[in-house]
Amino acid sequence: MAGLALGVAAAIRFQLAPGAGLAMLFFIQKKKNKEILSAYCAFILPIVFLGILDWVTLGNAFQSIFKNYYYNKTLGIADQYGKKWPGFYIEKYIEFWGALCVPAFFLILKAKQEKVIPLLIAGFILFYHSLISHKEMSFVYASVILIVFVAACGCFEVIQKVPEQKAKILGGITVGMLFTFISTYIPFLNDNSIGLRFQKMASKQPDACGIALLTGTAGYSSFEMGGYSTLSKKIPLYLYSSINEATENSQYYNYIITTEQGSVPIFSKEWQQIKCKSNKICLYHHVNQTCAGHPDFEQFSNKLKALEK
Repeated sequence: MAGLALGVAAAIRFQLAPGAGLAMLFFIQKKKNKEILSAYCAFILPIVFLGILDWVTLGNAFQSIFKNYYYNKTLGIADQYGKKWPGFYIEKYIEFWGALCVPAFFLILKAKQEKVIPLLIAGFILFYHSLISHKEMSFVYASVILIVFVAACGCFEVIQKVPEQKAKILGGITVGMLFTFISTYIPFLNDNSIGLRFQKMASKQPDACGIALLTGTAGYSSFEMGGYSTLSKKIPLYLYSSINEATENSQYYNYIITTEQGSVPIFSKEWQQIKCKSNKICLYHHVNQTCAGHPDFEQFSNKLKALEK
């Protein structure tokens, strides 16, 4: 089962394959050939399935992996989304966990021999992802799980030694985790859901007949601003990637959410600023305007398809 799970992880997200491969090496210490062979066969099965799937759908085995590497590394497409320094992930751990890093480190040290394998795998995942210039925390989520697991093992050891202090230890950890969530993650979630909240705010207005989303030229922020996944198809959504495009089609909507705040020609006296957040994203209303023409509920998805090309 462990071999199969590691194989599935490597097949679904091939960037985890080196970490999964390191984990598989530890099966050798069992020194039982039957178990080792079973684990490696189970590990290979999902990877073989990926190769067959790519061959059937893309024409060549493991084509999805080769193309991903070619586009992102050889052509440097991933770097267009931003480059980070090698210590980015450690910096983010400290930023997200804050003061909890201290007790987490203490508990990791208290863990017994079971900490060696998961810590080595977590460290290896962090290491080879740190060598890649484009970085996102989602790339190393697997290491987060392993580190928390080891800290939990250390917490168990501490409680075993001082069972009378169990309530205080668990209570202190719980309070610390809640404080970290409130002080770090809630502001983070709020900052990344502004577009969604503005979209819902506009949809609840009684005169709303069309909502436009004006993003950057490549439409990157359109995914943060949402779509029909958060709203029913009662009010049409329009996605525009340039000021001129939004201006030419201004008769089809009377609310617009834009990341191009302060520079859009259509925002003249007829447009009223409803709300802005950190001067990064704003919601505007065209006063006393009714939308022209038939609602186009396909424009949003069609525009996304065009941007993907």
